[in-house]
Formats: sequence, structure tokens, C-alpha cells
Amino acid sequence: MDGEHEDEKPLERVQSASITARVPDAVAAGVFATGAIVLQSPTEVMVDFVQGVANPRRIGVRVVMPPAVATQFAEALRVNLGIYEATFGRQPKEPEPVPPPGSAGTPREASEASTAGPRGEGGGAAAAEADRNEASRSASSAAHPPPIADAYDQLKATDDVLGGAYANTVTISHTGSEFHFDFINRCFPRSIVNARVYMAAPRAPALLESLKRSLRLG
Repeated sequence: MDGEHEDEKPLERVQSASITARVPDAVAAGVFATGAIVLQSPTEVMVDFVQGVANPRRIGVRVVMPPAVATQFAEALRVNLGIYEATFGRQPKEPEPVPPPGSAGTPREASEASTAGPRGEGGGAAAAEADRNEASRSASSAAHPPPIADAYDQLKATDDVLGGAYANTVTISHTGSEFHFDFINRCFPRSIVNARVYMAAPRAPALLESLKRSLRLG
């Protein structure tokens, strides 16, 4: 009898507490994500895990969950981030891009350089005004992000990815450098890992904030 079902034995199984799930070969390698977009409707929450290292940016995997499961996912991620900080300390800040050669440098440096010019020529005042305008535009962009359709215009995705991977259970683990998420469909007669995602540890807090905003969690 065992021989008849030899081909059904999984290459890998996930075991966590009371959860045991098969991991299909197509999912086992996982997807590394640099960010996520969270959308929701009254009946489901959709998380698009984005690969933004190379152009064109792509949706690596789309996960679809019931709102209650997404809320549990957010809470589990919050707890895991707390465990991470207790073990490894506070999350390191990501480095900021270095200004290209010949640029004005940081806004403060640009402002200081502009005010050093001859006042009679108006160079300092004009440059300072330009700095203020740029700061105002940056603040406005942060307060009013572009429409979601604009973001998706810049993303590539295959039809298989856009179809989504359903999950009603999520397991989370982490090391000092990354977080690992298994999105599982727990159903009879066996549970299946439908999506596996890896994310650099400094990006995990941003994922939590996106979930909290979308789900309106305090």
C-alpha cells in the first residue's frame, strides 16, 4: 500500500506546533521580497510581495487571506518582531543613498552653500527658496502617496502570480538577518504551503505597518 502512494510523499514538510503541511517542489525555494503592498476588501486581504532589486520591479507572489487571518498574521508578526528585538536588539536602519558626485549633497549642505553666495546677486535667497519648495513637495508626496494604480503600472506579474495563493494559516520564523513566512491552506485531507516568502529583517517592520494601516489596527 505504501508503494502505491510513494509519489505523494512530499519533498519537505513544515511542522510548527499543531501544524503539519506539505511543501510542493514549486514553492519550496521561496520568493525573496523587498517590500509588500497590502489591499483589502470586506471579504479578503491581498498582500503582494514585491521584488524591487532589479528592473522591472515584479510581484513575486500574491497571497490572499480572510481578514481575520490577516489580523492574526499582523499580531503574530508584531510578537515576532518583539522576540527579534529581545534577541538581536533593535532593527538596524537601512542605509540612505549617497548623493552622486557634483550634487549639492544633503538639503542642509545645499542650504548652507546657497546662503554663502553674494546677497546682491540674489543667489542665496533663490537657492534657499528652491530648497523650501523641494522640501514642501517631498512632504506633500509623503502625506499624499500616488494612486495605487500608478504603483501597479510600474510592476510586472505573470498570470499565475496574479491568480494569488490562498492562505488561512501563516507561520513565521526568523534569523538575525531575515524573516521567513509560510502561507498555508489548512484543509482536508492535508494542509499545503501555497506560498513561501523571505524578507530582510529591516523590512519586516514596514510590512507590519502596512498591515496595520490596511486593517486599521491600533
